[in-house]
Amino acid sequence: MNIREIKENDRKIAALSRKLERLKADALNVTPALTGMPGSGQMSDKIGSCIAEIDETEQELKRLIALRDESLRRLSKDIDEENCIYLFLVRRYSWRRIAQITDGRLDTVASIKKRCYKYEW
Repeated sequence: MNIREIKENDRKIAALSRKLERLKADALNVTPALTGMPGSGQMSDKIGSCIAEIDETEQELKRLIALRDESLRRLSKDIDEENCIYLFLVRRYSWRRIAQITDGRLDTVASIKKRCYKYEW
């Protein structure tokens, strides 16, 4: 997975998190809407269907998070300035954490900053 795919994966994770919050709110709101019209005579298990969808969404969210974490670990094996900038700006990692991820291949925190600050961003 390259940086673009990791960013897209992050967007999917954020969207699924919002969907999960919305589903949980819908599951808690089980009050029927009173319209004055007679019901259809069919029973629907609103809570059961919400719980099933919540479970599926949570599983997909866990899968995407695991995929993202594995991709970040794999990315750290061939890290360069672009990846350092991505980790600093997008993922909000500290320079110290980026230095730990690189396993010292880019030397110290100061040398990583020096190599990344030569770009205009």
